[in-house]
Amino acid sequence: MPKKSDVSVSPNEAFSQIPKTNPVQDDFGWTIPVENVPLPSLGKIYPVNSPVHGRETVQIKAMTAQEEDILLSRALLKDGTVLTHLMNSCLTDKSINARELIAGDRNALLVSIRITGYFLSIQLRQEQITLNSLFLSQRNV
Repeated sequence: MPKKSDVSVSPNEAFSQIPKTNPVQDDFGWTIPVENVPLPSLGKIYPVNSPVHGRETVQIKAMTAQEEDILLSRALLKDGTVLTHLMNSCLTDKSINARELIAGDRNALLVSIRITGYFLSIQLRQEQITLNSLFLSQRNV
């Protein structure tokens, strides 16, 4: 019988062992929308051997239930790698590792993933109403 220490794997290893399938495409023939995300760095600061070197944009796919599962993974949340896994899952070019991106490019990627998954316009209107209400209530005081 193997010892418990022999069987345990890190959350990153466990996540990488999950088979990657695309049931939306495989079972239903639907294609998931993709979007080009402009990189603030324009790929200028990456080394020549980097897959992002000289690239002004990267392509992401819209979030699916698989990415929702990543966001809800307790193991990845505890490990602190949930956002990296989310970005890697949404990137269409699997040669790009989100851990190797600079902070500004990672932020642009996360904002774009959030917009494609949850829409920007609804959130902006709600925030705008909240901000306007706060501003008006402070002016009337």
